[in-house]
Amino acid sequence: MKKSLFALFGMMLCGQVLADDVTYSNEEYCAIRYQVTQSHLAAYADKLGYAPSDKECRLLQIKDLNGDKAAWDFQGNRPYAGSVMRLPVAVVVKLRDMTPAQRAEALSAH
Repeated sequence: MKKSLFALFGMMLCGQVLADDVTYSNEEYCAIRYQVTQSHLAAYADKLGYAPSDKECRLLQIKDLNGDKAAWDFQGNRPYAGSVMRLPVAVVVKLRDMTPAQRAEALSAH
């Protein structure tokens, strides 16, 4: 009996810790607002602390549409340390075999 109560208490404690680790955001609220029931949405808004307005959700949607462009705009047009994409070895070999003019043309083409 003691072991069962101890196990039950442990599971309840872990469940509470996991519930505390959940992060609620207005972005997620706006993303799920047409996909879930009103009662689920009301519970989410209660945990978030407020229900974002339609205007706020529209602004977040516009931000998301433009977000991908800004993700690659590094300060000074230089990537951060450790964020460099590595080229495959075959591409490096081909670039080395090119003349400087061919290499410049290949690297400047989009």
